[in-house]
Amino acid sequence: MAVSGKRRYRFEIASRDVIRIDPMSSHLRRLVETCREVVTRGSERGPTSERAYYAHCLLAKATMHGKSIVTLCDSSLAAGELPDVGAICVLARCIIEARNVAAYLLESNISKNEAHFRLRLLGLNQAVDLTRVNRGLQTSRSDFWSEHSATFCREALEGNAAFCALDADHRKSLLRGRTPFQHTRYQGKRPLSAMQESAVYNLLSHSAHSFGLGLAPFAGYGSATPAGLSNSFAIATSAAVIYLSDCAKRYRVFRRQAVGVLSEEQMLLLEKAADSSHLISLLAVIRAKATH
Repeated sequence: MAVSGKRRYRFEIASRDVIRIDPMSSHLRRLVETCREVVTRGSERGPTSERAYYAHCLLAKATMHGKSIVTLCDSSLAAGELPDVGAICVLARCIIEARNVAAYLLESNISKNEAHFRLRLLGLNQAVDLTRVNRGLQTSRSDFWSEHSATFCREALEGNAAFCALDADHRKSLLRGRTPFQHTRYQGKRPLSAMQESAVYNLLSHSAHSFGLGLAPFAGYGSATPAGLSNSFAIATSAAVIYLSDCAKRYRVFRRQAVGVLSEEQMLLLEKAADSSHLISLLAVIRAKATH
């Protein structure tokens, strides 16, 4: 199939886009090493509650995604090639989700009923979706355990004061088990403003779903848009650093005895990584280019 000169030119621009891989990947690598140590310490003591179990799994998951981003960057540097920006965007999106779920489940100053409401809602969705997956793939002879778990969660929810305070239609909808979280109930702090987080998440989601902006890095979008190749990479890696460090900090506070004392260098690294100023500065640069 012939490619027009104009289209060929756009793809040539994309192939020459300059991405500064090493500074950000080196920063993320040090952060991942610290997070892996935190995860290891948590594993040695084992989770002491259901919330601790989920928190541990979420940090371990986010840390693995961070390690995967570093691996992609390292292989690109070794080969002298552009990194897989689409995959990095998806991994960064997963880190944001893991951090947000951890913050939601570990939110301080919530009642015992509220904490149990969030856990049982997550458990119900897990059981319902496992049943649907097994039936679709025909991988289980019996749905007994998942259906038993779903029944347990529904009964627990129906006896929960936080759940019972919802209106009837809302309760009916949640009991279907299609909704794992009620993120609007979260009142804690965020690494970015709600508007900024939504915009970053939207950009990264285009790569996850192969929407138009997820294709933009391959079509030669310039540096005056967040969807350009180098800007998508910088935003994704910056978000990965910010949200992974925030997730680790929350886990450390929640499981202080299990994690123990980190070195002064590690603590400084977590604090610095959680600072969103580097991402805000990047957005300011993009904004300035867009006005010229």
